[in-house]
Amino acid sequence: MSDTVKKTWSTLNGALVFDISFHRDWRVGVPGTPAVAEVSCQYEPVETCVIEISRHKPTDFRLRFRSGCSVEGVLQELGHILVSGGESLGVFADLRFNAPRSAENHFEGLIATCPILKHA
Repeated sequence: MSDTVKKTWSTLNGALVFDISFHRDWRVGVPGTPAVAEVSCQYEPVETCVIEISRHKPTDFRLRFRSGCSVEGVLQELGHILVSGGESLGVFADLRFNAPRSAENHFEGLIATCPILKHA
């Protein structure tokens, strides 16, 4: 089984996509590999930016795509989230975003989770 898991969250009818890659070998107090978000805007011209998500503090970001789409806010990797009775990692997001020439939208909550590997 791979130690890396990829989860996808999208909005704006699939035009703004967050592909989150987790390293499942997360442990408290161990630096490890942080989660990474590949943020893609599917409006022409299609563009992708990469954001490394800190485990220790919120990661602020602001992306302005050439299409006119924009997204800004905070991402943070969290551990010890219970999902269906099992311990998981998660990425919390507080986002403000808009499509070209449209009103701003807001989302706050978990955009992705994945189970943590069990250690012997």
